[in-house]
Amino acid sequence: MKQKLIAEGINDFHVIKNLANKRLRVIDFGFENERRLKSFFVVAGSKEELKSKFELTFEEADIQNIGIIIDADETGAVATWHSIKRILEKEGYQNLPAQPMLDGTIIVGVNKPKIGIWIMPDNQSAGYLEYFLASLIPDEDNLLPLVRQNVQYLLDNQINRFT
Repeated sequence: MKQKLIAEGINDFHVIKNLANKRLRVIDFGFENERRLKSFFVVAGSKEELKSKFELTFEEADIQNIGIIIDADETGAVATWHSIKRILEKEGYQNLPAQPMLDGTIIVGVNKPKIGIWIMPDNQSAGYLEYFLASLIPDEDNLLPLVRQNVQYLLDNQINRFT
């Protein structure tokens, strides 16, 4: 049984790997080495490349599970979902939901790979991986307001332009 987890970017890879290691207490999703892990985890590099890699994954022999992690960006989760939904319909999946499910969308087709889709940050809102990470910070955190204030100061005064 082959599985693929396709993420939009390298930051998604690192976040998911570290969250899994922290929450599940497993090293590299149970893979014995980095090479095996990378054969399971595909980093696309962009939203368009993710869609292309997703389509190509259906051509792989013995693929049973495909996961996708993609940002909603400014267009929102529903628009992102529709772009993924078109690929699924082309592959013969039927009875697809009109919008992504709140807890993540799982699609099961007859004699087809099982598909899991998570649209950052929360399957409902516009946004990115960074929005998801910010949502993990407790409301009572004292550091975050200071960080936001200092970053805004840097931006306002053009002290440091960063990517």
